[in-house]
Amino acid sequence: MTGLAGKGIAAAKWSAVLTVARFMLQLVAQVFLARLLGPDNYGIFGMGLIVFLLSTFLTEFGFGMYLLQRPTVRDEDIRFVFSWQILIGAIASLVIFLSAPWVAAYFQDARVIPVLQWMSLGALLNAAGALATVLLYRDLNFRAIGLIELGSYFLGFLCVGTTLALYGFGVTTLVAAWLTQALTKLVALKLIRPHVWRPLFRHPDSALIFSTGRKVFSTQLLTWVLSNLDRVIIGRLLSAHAVGVYNIGFNLASTAGSLFLNALAPAFLSSGARVDQDTARLGPVYLQVLASIWIFITPAFVMLAFLSNDIVLILYGDEWGAAGLVLCALFATAPALLTLGLSTPILWNTGRGQDETWLQIPIVLLAVPALILAARHGIATVAWTVGGISVLRAFVVSTAACRLVGLTLRQVLPQLLRGAGLCVLVVVAAIASESLASMAGSRLASISLTCVLPVVLVVALSILRPAVLGDAATAMALRIMPRLARWLPVRETAG
Repeated sequence: MTGLAGKGIAAAKWSAVLTVARFMLQLVAQVFLARLLGPDNYGIFGMGLIVFLLSTFLTEFGFGMYLLQRPTVRDEDIRFVFSWQILIGAIASLVIFLSAPWVAAYFQDARVIPVLQWMSLGALLNAAGALATVLLYRDLNFRAIGLIELGSYFLGFLCVGTTLALYGFGVTTLVAAWLTQALTKLVALKLIRPHVWRPLFRHPDSALIFSTGRKVFSTQLLTWVLSNLDRVIIGRLLSAHAVGVYNIGFNLASTAGSLFLNALAPAFLSSGARVDQDTARLGPVYLQVLASIWIFITPAFVMLAFLSNDIVLILYGDEWGAAGLVLCALFATAPALLTLGLSTPILWNTGRGQDETWLQIPIVLLAVPALILAARHGIATVAWTVGGISVLRAFVVSTAACRLVGLTLRQVLPQLLRGAGLCVLVVVAAIASESLASMAGSRLASISLTCVLPVVLVVALSILRPAVLGDAATAMALRIMPRLARWLPVRETAG
């Protein structure tokens, strides 16, 4: 294993550990705050967050991609990028503040105005910390990134958030917690990864930097539309309460997947940027990534979808019961977003990043009328529509990525079929065990018993017949946990 590969695997291991820790922390804080605040407050906060997320893409403006792809980074590169990020962040902050009444008018709820005005400060805070985050990514220092995310979330939501919620501050609780997290993260980033602050607005490669930024931003803008269009439509056609219920299901389904994605995608991108057009190395690794998602992760999400209603009722209570239907749809289709997220770096590493935008424009045109129609039938229908859109996006982008790195249908299809077979096994086992679990008399016991049989069967099958997993998925498992070689033999493959 090369030094770069070893460093990437070590970074991925740290990311995995800290990802699990952050997921558990977020789950505890979210459950506690959701029970105290209720769907309406979460809906108002969610409406403001939709707009803010758009500003995040604007303030970063794709400059990080330029720095990640540079063999070396000089002080003048850092000064130029930082100066423009601060300027754009300040403008974005002002625009968000001034546009708050118009956003509230769209959602037909005046309570969004103060929420969005306070959140406008976050645009400047995020702009100030974006460069330090990119530099940590370049260093493959995912331990520091993970610890910063973990610590800032703990201080913001578990300390500040729960305290204010107990005193009845309503939606202000979420805004204050969110701003505390952003400020804490900024301070930690500047202490751990300091850099020069002197402004510089001219650069010899400014044309290339802004060209890269425009390409990345256009892709991120399209991603924002596809990722937030559901809540934009729900907020307009339904209510803040519906947005809150939908958000809980959406967040619970996507948190584990998105944290996994955010941990691994930069590692692949940063390492991949150094091998650039070397498809001989990218192809086998990408196949291992796809196989891991479909064979290891997808069956787990299918089992969670089977248990979604019980999960919501146990964690959040009857007030949030409608989120179970949302959670079921989004759990079932969450692996599509992982496939999409880990296919995107392949396009960028092979110089075809802009293809991601062009490939998904027709999907946006299809998504708008589909979601408007779905909203008329309730949030569960919206969730299944969103899941279908995610699957379509993943198919289009991953197909393009496979072609770029030379993967054929004959190589990819067996991985997909293996994952599908394991999913069928999980569903059959869950259905069979559910009837036995129903005699337990409690919902928590029912969930525990329903999980046992599918997990035992899949693990036993993997050990007794490791060929079921295939060499690609097994190779990725051994990269992360070499000790599994005792149970999971694999033939030598390239990459």
